[in-house]
Amino acid sequence: MEAGAKLFAERGFEGATVEEIVEAARVNKAMVSYHFGGKEPLYAAILEESFALLRERTAALRGASGPASERLREWIRLFAEVVAARPLLPVMIVRELIDGGERLERHGIAYLHQLLATVHEIVAQGVASGEFRAVDPFLTHLTIVGALNFFAATMRFRARVVASGQVPLSSEPTVRQFTAHLEELLIRGIENRAERRATGARRAPGRRP
Repeated sequence: MEAGAKLFAERGFEGATVEEIVEAARVNKAMVSYHFGGKEPLYAAILEESFALLRERTAALRGASGPASERLREWIRLFAEVVAARPLLPVMIVRELIDGGERLERHGIAYLHQLLATVHEIVAQGVASGEFRAVDPFLTHLTIVGALNFFAATMRFRARVVASGQVPLSSEPTVRQFTAHLEELLIRGIENRAERRATGARRAPGRRP
């Protein structure tokens, strides 16, 4: 699976062959058929294993208590942790989507739906409580996932051009730095500032009407 993930990320599903995968893994070609049933089932197993990790870590956020902004921050951090733990997953997803996304639709749509449902629930809570403006949950989901996937998918490229001095950066930004930046950018962008000002005014000591 590790060898397959690396080659699928580098060349896409069509570009990676079973022969190259088993050579990289140093196993017999028959092992792919025996354990997975072929190249596409192997591809599906890699996607499902990575998505399952994300599902496990985000399950606790469904129906959890606490302010919507803190729940959304936690979701962003959890997604970023999985991206950091599975750095080849974003590259595989981007390549798959460029190719039309048919295999992702067949083998990952249930996981993607669950991720969207979690963000939808959190955003709906924030809008209902007045904490967030009336923002679109799906577009919020795309903003988070798109930003983190692109950040992860381009890490090797950035590291190379930063190291060679081709861009004016002293060092490559870390996942933690980018996640903190994304949290602040997103939360401040969707927060209900009128409600926040009103709440602050009500709480200000000695404030007269």
